[in-house]
Amino acid sequence: MRYMSHAAAALLATIAACSASGAEDPPSPNAGEDGGAPVVDAGGVEEEDATAVDPIPDAGVPDAERPLICGDAGFCETKLPASETGLPLSLQSVWVVASNDVWSVSADGLVLHYDGAAWKTEFRANHALSVVWATATSVWVGGELGLLLNRNAAGKWSLVETGHTSNLRSISGRGDADVWFSSDDGHVDHYDGTALRPHPIDIADLRVMTVFSGPSATYAAGYVNGPPAPLAVAKPPNRYPYVLELTADGATVFNAALPTTTAVKGFVPVSAQVTDAPSESDRIFLFGYLYSGNPYYDRFDLKGRNMRLGPSSPIRLNELSVPNGRTSWNGTEAVPPPRQPMWAKDWSNVLLPFSEPYVYIQIMRWNGSAFTPGSVAMGRDFVPREVFGIHGNGAESWLVGNGFALKGPTP
Repeated sequence: MRYMSHAAAALLATIAACSASGAEDPPSPNAGEDGGAPVVDAGGVEEEDATAVDPIPDAGVPDAERPLICGDAGFCETKLPASETGLPLSLQSVWVVASNDVWSVSADGLVLHYDGAAWKTEFRANHALSVVWATATSVWVGGELGLLLNRNAAGKWSLVETGHTSNLRSISGRGDADVWFSSDDGHVDHYDGTALRPHPIDIADLRVMTVFSGPSATYAAGYVNGPPAPLAVAKPPNRYPYVLELTADGATVFNAALPTTTAVKGFVPVSAQVTDAPSESDRIFLFGYLYSGNPYYDRFDLKGRNMRLGPSSPIRLNELSVPNGRTSWNGTEAVPPPRQPMWAKDWSNVLLPFSEPYVYIQIMRWNGSAFTPGSVAMGRDFVPREVFGIHGNGAESWLVGNGFALKGPTP
């Protein structure tokens, strides 16, 4: 069966950079007395609880006994533990702390760790997991039905009550005591080192799709639904994008002109990164769905736009050539838009992977002035499947997806 591939819309915005913050204290498993949601010892949760989790030993069996493959682009397969069914794992997200400290999560609820030599199963949840974010002393994973788990500096896993059942969509932060979360229904939560608390944003009907962090701040991107557009008129629906800077005290609109600009009406952001660009007009990359122009139903495509803006600069649109743009979201509120993996090493290395299952895996790379395609050719014995996650550091990058974890160079 052939899965639907995505091509991308890209939005580049700006933010002034500040110096990175220092190390934070690790989270406390006994927090929450001041009104925030406490971090709960996972061992105290009843087995029948919908968010219960159970540690398990490493499954230890590779998903295939054939030799591992290294491709022409420098990416190499790594052996994954087997799922309980014996089928290949579908890895949904990856986070690189160091070359010997890489974390990933699977659709069947496994938390995996790579120690520089091999992947091992560190934890199992009883719901699908979709996102992971980590530091050297803390790991956060989230997934289905609002499931959120934390591993503290002592290696102890805990269940964190979110207070809602929407799937976790993104996790980002600037230290162990400053971590942010977004959910499919637009919820935003903040962990301050003591407890997890909801973070209301005073913009009516704003639906946050992603949170992302830079050296000096954390940001959110989302959209607001306006009144329905007339069906007989071929024009974008009344959805307006927003980018906000988040602090413990509130949220500030990054560019007040963005949600009022006709050129970006109908754009739904889904993922973003902050770079180290020397110019403040080039620091945020934001990717999302753009209205297709069909006047008779809300259809959105990931294709064809690249936008830059600064805190108060004019908005500039450019075309972005991406592989096989297809309809991938019908624009309804009942079905959240799919996530799009991306990672920025620096201003001239912003990586956006795409896959045409059973055909190819490709990475679109921003080189500081334009996007260029790059193949992840792995040879005839490797079956390309859908890519769900990308991350890296100064020395290497990781691609994970349906049945694979590829370790590669940083372009």
